[in-house]
Amino acid sequence: MFTQPETRYARNGTIHLAYQVLGEGPVNLVGVASGPGSHVDFMWMEPLAARWLRRLASFSRLVMYDNRGAGMSDPVPGDAAPTMDEQVDDLRVILVSRTVRDLVAGAPVRLESRGVHDLKGVPGSWELFGVSR
Repeated sequence: MFTQPETRYARNGTIHLAYQVLGEGPVNLVGVASGPGSHVDFMWMEPLAARWLRRLASFSRLVMYDNRGAGMSDPVPGDAAPTMDEQVDDLRVILVSRTVRDLVAGAPVRLESRGVHDLKGVPGSWELFGVSR
């Protein structure tokens, strides 16, 4: 019988973001659960959804997370819907969180900071990471 992945949390400022990682494939595939009905733990209760997620994880490292204000992630005030910049920053935090780094620790790759850069057409400065072997 299949056991659902452990729900973990990454922190972006004061917000805790719930995520799960499944699979060990060479490609990172990110799934964002958003909206009032989303919940990373409840996705596994629906057999067709669980089968689809396992299939995605068969060829990838599937990273699924609840947006801030949804599911198992921390709530936000009703009048403070997350901006696109906050959502992108949340994704960055999850992908480079300590737990995800630990998952690749035994693999022949490492995440190395490439510094903070301004990206053309993207507001703000971003820390970029490179993958090395």
